[in-house]
Amino acid sequence: FGEVGERSSTGLAMMLGQPDIDCVSILLPVCVQLEVVEMALNAGKHVFSEKPLSPDFETGRDMVERYEALYLPRGLCWSIGENYRYEPAFDKAAQLVATLGTLSLCELRVHSPMPKDNPYYSTPWRKEPQFQGGYLLDGGCHFIAALRKVCGGCSDVHEVRSILGSFAPHLPSPDTVVGALRFGNGLLATTAISFAVTSRLFELSVTGMGGQVTVTRGVKEGRHGYEVVSSIVANGGKEEREFFPFEGVDRELQAFASAVATNSPEFYSPREALRDVEVICNLIKSSTTGEKEILSPWPPAAQF
Repeated sequence: FGEVGERSSTGLAMMLGQPDIDCVSILLPVCVQLEVVEMALNAGKHVFSEKPLSPDFETGRDMVERYEALYLPRGLCWSIGENYRYEPAFDKAAQLVATLGTLSLCELRVHSPMPKDNPYYSTPWRKEPQFQGGYLLDGGCHFIAALRKVCGGCSDVHEVRSILGSFAPHLPSPDTVVGALRFGNGLLATTAISFAVTSRLFELSVTGMGGQVTVTRGVKEGRHGYEVVSSIVANGGKEEREFFPFEGVDRELQAFASAVATNSPEFYSPREALRDVEVICNLIKSSTTGEKEILSPWPPAAQF
């Protein structure tokens, strides 16, 4: 389709000009993706684009503001492919966490192996990233999206501190982060995310005055997914378990199609995806400055 940024009558520009094309799905390296997203929106197409939304917060914020000012009023949908936000397990966990009363602690542990034979490792833009954070931004925005969805019903991340590490010689630095987060409502959270590991682990646990909810990745009857384990004081403290197979990718595409069909753009999606990027970028920055980093006061979509 020609080079990115081409504005001639051929290639990508010509394809976007076709009147029988209503929607475009864009899966490109993060450093070039936003240019194509704006080309598609400018051509009057609804857009579904991959995460992360942008290589840094400032670039993403500029694009989201242009979308809201220029393209949203035209009824154009722009949805970000953050499938963790659509996983039924995280929906269930968020519902349960809302019953815990005052929340005191959230703990997120993620081991995401990235050996040389992993197909994601073989993509040049991941092996030699032209953006800060490498795999921590590319994959980390998934995990932050899950944490924010489950814990952020009435608040959001306000400040972060972190320590970074680099342990796998074949991975770009950094490949590991240990962070501390404080939500606006006072909730404290810890994150430990590493790609320099040999086995897979996902565990998100939230504790409050009314009990505890934990989400872990696993397999049941041959199907991969997440198990939600809860112990709610109001229910007598009895432990309850429920397994949810992966459905996030299907559900995010269904949500996008529904938004287009009903002319109801998913206004929250770009802003939520951008906040995930901002959290990761500030975790990376905090390790460099040695200081806590305060997230921007730019309001999330829920305040609109």
